[in-house]
Amino acid sequence: AERGVDMLLAKLKGQPFQTETRVPVPKEIHIPPPMGKDLSSCEIALVTDGGMVPRENPDGFKTRMNSAWGTYDLDQIIPQEGSTDKFAIVHTGYSPVFVKENPSRLVPVDALRDLEKEGIIGKLHQTLYSTCGNAGSEAQMKEIGGQIADQLKKKGIDAAILTST
Repeated sequence: AERGVDMLLAKLKGQPFQTETRVPVPKEIHIPPPMGKDLSSCEIALVTDGGMVPRENPDGFKTRMNSAWGTYDLDQIIPQEGSTDKFAIVHTGYSPVFVKENPSRLVPVDALRDLEKEGIIGKLHQTLYSTCGNAGSEAQMKEIGGQIADQLKKKGIDAAILTST
């Protein structure tokens, strides 16, 4: 504790200090080129790191430092009609109260179902890709993201909406 206070005081006075914590350097993110395809012919998938799973948490997500991800049928965990008690939120990095009231606050299923009915998007992919990103390491989340991206490519999904908390 004394060392922490000494570093803070040195910083506030503009004096040099040495920390043991390595500050991560942000990596450059390359923006992909435009899709070149009309949305009305695209299949759109939903991906979230908000920890949405079926109520029984079949893939054993941890609430923090999770290393699992899963795929879930949208109509089963977020039915178009009826109860919204088919899912759970396995994540302790945010309060899920409002998501439990309306799951579209985490994944915009309602809006995408409407856009599909209106013909604005071709199709809403019926599989939700989910993980819990709370306190996950950058390396672990990069691996999970790569695995999910590979699955989306194999299935011929045109685009994905990633929601985060």
